[in-house]
Amino acid sequence: MSTIPTSITEEQFERHISPYLSKAKRGFVSSIPLYKIFNYILYWLHTGCQWPQLPMSADPQEPDKPELSYHAVYHHYRKWSKDGSLKQVWQQSIETIKADLKMTELNFDGSHIPAKKGGEAGGLPRAEESENEQHLAAL
Repeated sequence: MSTIPTSITEEQFERHISPYLSKAKRGFVSSIPLYKIFNYILYWLHTGCQWPQLPMSADPQEPDKPELSYHAVYHHYRKWSKDGSLKQVWQQSIETIKADLKMTELNFDGSHIPAKKGGEAGGLPRAEESENEQHLAAL
């Protein structure tokens, strides 16, 4: 069972996520709290659904309309991706749990899955240390 959160509380957002996200300094400010927008992004990342299929909560003033357009969620995701905010959230999350990580049990992608016929037998060189281990060691 996955222990990756698919939603967080407002308190968790303010404590662990908000300090690393860029926010509007002037102009339009969303009436929806950023933690809700971040939760929609987490849902999208977890499910892999199309942006228009995000299950939006109803608007309190107009219950027949969604509280937010998926365009606004996509805008924040794209903005935070481009300016490095999401990368900072990821790096700080890893830094927080770094002492608890067991490098021998981490699998980041399919490169750690054993080849049925053996990669070395097929002429591929054996890597002494994976890129993932080098990257996390740098943190």
